[in-house]
Amino acid sequence: MAKPSVEQLIELHNQIAAGRVTSENLQKFLETVGKPTDHHLTLVEFRALAEGASCSCGGSFLPHINHYDHYAGWLVQGYIRRQWLSVTCRKCGMETSFQHLGHGISKDIVH
Repeated sequence: MAKPSVEQLIELHNQIAAGRVTSENLQKFLETVGKPTDHHLTLVEFRALAEGASCSCGGSFLPHINHYDHYAGWLVQGYIRRQWLSVTCRKCGMETSFQHLGHGISKDIVH
């Protein structure tokens, strides 16, 4: 079976976080890409989504992703608590949250 794309994993992640996963759409996903070992993206996969983005100053972002525990953050593989994600500009040093890069977070927070 094909490895799921980052976009497919994000869509599944958002559906699970929002409580919108039905047995039908989960079965369709599994038939399409195979059974994932964990539905959460890794930090490396989240960082890959920021490739090509740039800071408001025009600078590029450093290759790592910053993260810390935050109730309104993302579900990340390997972390028990949700993580707030950001990237740092190599030119001006400003941190930009992952959400400000255009990747929305489900508003249905699971505590």
